[in-house]
Amino acid sequence: GYLRSKKVEFITDWPQYSPDLNVIERLWNDLQMRVGERCPMTADELIAVAQQEWDKIPQQVINAHCRHFEKQIANL
Repeated sequence: GYLRSKKVEFITDWPQYSPDLNVIERLWNDLQMRVGERCPMTADELIAVAQQEWDKIPQQVINAHCRHFEKQIANL
């Protein structure tokens, strides 16, 4: 495929499921805690609260999750 033609290296022994190797899983956990603290009562409230809380996650937190991912990859 395209990536192989560009000599992109792949991790062949990637674990099937590992939250430590999935940045979005770590962010979902953050979002779930933030939303849970606000206790939305309806589906509309849940959507609104989730959007508000997602927008409030600081870029530094996202960057930290990405750095954690890079460290985990380096340890493979």
